[in-house]
Amino acid sequence: MLGIKTADVLDSEPESSPRLLGAIDNEIKKVNSESDKVKSTLDQLEAEAGDLEGAKQEAEAAQLELDEIEAGELLGDADEVARRQAVAALNKARSKAQKAQDEASRREAAARGLRRKHEALSGRIDALSRKRAEVALLVYRSEIEQAEIRLIEMLKGNELAEIMESLNASVRNYRKAQKVEDTNVGAIEPRVLKIELPSLMAHPDRKRLTGRDSAGILTI
Repeated sequence: MLGIKTADVLDSEPESSPRLLGAIDNEIKKVNSESDKVKSTLDQLEAEAGDLEGAKQEAEAAQLELDEIEAGELLGDADEVARRQAVAALNKARSKAQKAQDEASRREAAARGLRRKHEALSGRIDALSRKRAEVALLVYRSEIEQAEIRLIEMLKGNELAEIMESLNASVRNYRKAQKVEDTNVGAIEPRVLKIELPSLMAHPDRKRLTGRDSAGILTI
């Protein structure tokens, strides 16, 4: 039987948890599948509706025919065989119409239940989507923070500083060699690496690194 399970990921406190995010995604997928099944069943039910109106018209026609026979009998034009046939036809048509009415009532009751179930599932999907957004904001902000921390650590790490120190040592030695041939060669400014940082979103020190009081430039 189709149904809605309660008290699961919706009761979880929002946190930076990829596992919780995955659990919510799985639940959304499951509820979407259930909702699609309910909608498909409802569409099929409505498409296969019985011919209640046709059965009613058939019963009315049988009643009219019997009325004519009964009227003829009062006028002296009795036909007992035709009367028995008309009564049998009327009873059959009434039985058919009643069955069609009962079937229509059952279908409508089922349709109402399916519509309510589909509405409830849609509401659950909305609630899960909102919960997912809450958790996703925390998860992805944490990922951004870790990536930004790694970026700044890499830029401020020893490797770049050592490369710049080696470059400047080589430049100084090159200039010294130049002066042997040309004593008029002037001094040279040290090479400086300047890195313009991206706009940081979650780094703990982002205001100092790229805020209003800083040009967002690392100098190495």
